[in-house]
Amino acid sequence: GHFYNHVLGLPYLAAEDKVSAEEVLGLCDNMTPQASSNERPCAMGIDVGSKLHVVCIEPGARTKVRFIGELKNFEELDAVMLRYNVRNAVIDALPETRKSREFVERNKFKSWVCYYSDNLKGEYSWNEGERIVTANRTESLDAGTLAFTRKSLVLPQRSEMVEEFAKHCANTAKVAEENRETGSKRYVYKKLGPDHFRHALNYAMIAASRMKSGPVISIMR
Repeated sequence: GHFYNHVLGLPYLAAEDKVSAEEVLGLCDNMTPQASSNERPCAMGIDVGSKLHVVCIEPGARTKVRFIGELKNFEELDAVMLRYNVRNAVIDALPETRKSREFVERNKFKSWVCYYSDNLKGEYSWNEGERIVTANRTESLDAGTLAFTRKSLVLPQRSEMVEEFAKHCANTAKVAEENRETGSKRYVYKKLGPDHFRHALNYAMIAASRMKSGPVISIMR
């Protein structure tokens, strides 16, 4: 890593610090297309940007990804909630805080806005009154990386959208940052390209941690 970074001037990433798109696509069940609805309870995660990137998962012994999609407006989320029997949803609080809040108000007992915090360690912090969940960014993304490497996720068969999802999941990498003054290091996930679906999956896994329908890898497991 030192040779790449300081001699060659190139980024160095150890194999265990990121997943490849091929690894993600290796989790596809090629006999099962993405469902248009789901009867069993699901959790939903929404990353907010110029589009809404949405992932719905059905927790279980192997968590099944039931929906991967891009939406243009917040109102479309309500239909996805109904079609996929979403019991818990977590939405990115930023940058559209007002619109995210409006979605939570429409689905008050099923949804939360999420803030990442570097100061929080361990379990997610749930504020029931404000409908806010706070998560450590690095620790929560670690849980998703572990789910990929343990092969505890099942994706629908390959499609254009699933391939886009795989690319986004490969566009985060865990790297060490060194404090120049103290010499101390901390690990953070760096964005290598579009990574919206990676965070949508992260929010879905945070939402699923509130459900009792099956084991989901969390920051504590």
